[in-house]
Amino acid sequence: MKRDVRAWLACEVLPGLFSNERFVIVRPEPNGREATLFVDDSLVREDATPERGRSVPGSIKVYVCDDSREKVSVLLPAQSPELGIFVSVPRALLSPA
Repeated sequence: MKRDVRAWLACEVLPGLFSNERFVIVRPEPNGREATLFVDDSLVREDATPERGRSVPGSIKVYVCDDSREKVSVLLPAQSPELGIFVSVPRALLSPA
């Protein structure tokens, strides 16, 4: 499995528990289950500064594992309790790193 292809995955961003941490919400499907995880802020790009109780659009750095289909398998930088560490997402949610 090739893990050296990096990309940015669209997500929502909230402040984390610590100043250098972010709480990220990834929604692979519009009405499906979501993945939530805490990550270092260096792995996140934000469109605005997140505040407690108000998420902002952003993106999280991921590794593309399999992009041979319409859905792309990505490796998240941390494990999500809901969906694990590998998530299948629509190709449209990714942008090049």
